[in-house]
Amino acid sequence: MRSNQYSVAARSSARFAQPSRGALYLKPAYPYGVNRRVATLMVHTSPLDQAGIGDAGGMNIYVCETAQQMAAQGIKVDIFTRRTNNDHPDIVDLGNGVRVLHLNVGPVDGVTKEVLPTLIPELSRAFKEALKCNESYDIIHSHYWISGKVAMPVAKEL
Repeated sequence: MRSNQYSVAARSSARFAQPSRGALYLKPAYPYGVNRRVATLMVHTSPLDQAGIGDAGGMNIYVCETAQQMAAQGIKVDIFTRRTNNDHPDIVDLGNGVRVLHLNVGPVDGVTKEVLPTLIPELSRAFKEALKCNESYDIIHSHYWISGKVAMPVAKEL
């Protein structure tokens, strides 16, 4: 991935280094010890859902693993998702600086990925309120197109 594929904000706040293997690494632009925070939005499925059941699968694993890798580098990650299980608390601490925060939008059960787009406006409102109630974030990352549709108006407003 070339540096021109990153957003202007990412380029202005980060230094890029090209290692000998050809991979591009993002070096932190913040001084050591400064807490960095990422808000990840994943409404297609919950990262807490068991992969292989329903719509849960590789995306769940990918989002959780990516969050864990960022946390290992000192970045705190909050994954916002639509509540799909009443047994989970509002905030689930996955450890090492990764949390899952539930958005209470729509029915808990029976929302298929085909119905999910109808909840986009309500999810956007809930996401915006959740961001206002939590600590500030350096970046909002949405994963999958539905999450992008939810996050874009919030990111533009905030």
